[in-house]
Amino acid sequence: MDFDPTIVTFNGSQQGVFLDKGFQPQLSYQAATATGAQPNPGKLIVSATRLGNIGGVTGSGTIISLTFNILNKGGQTSLAFSNNNLLDVNGQPLPGINWSAGKITVQ
Repeated sequence: MDFDPTIVTFNGSQQGVFLDKGFQPQLSYQAATATGAQPNPGKLIVSATRLGNIGGVTGSGTIISLTFNILNKGGQTSLAFSNNNLLDVNGQPLPGINWSAGKITVQ
């Protein structure tokens, strides 16, 4: 996910319930190095997966919620997706998935 780091900074994530259908999903995100400095400010790498031979899920729901801190009141930034995939249990991209960009306006 790409955003303007002069407007907002990534604060954290919370696991949704969609992938947790009887199993504990493995969630990970990369936004900082071990020293705490962002290697590429304005870019957030997020992944969520169900590990092991446990099958897939069907339906709808929240996979992950992301939170940001406001840095610049009166600013605006887009939340754009790049290099995004949603894969099936065989690691193949699912057809018919639409990724929609968003926008944050700070007043």
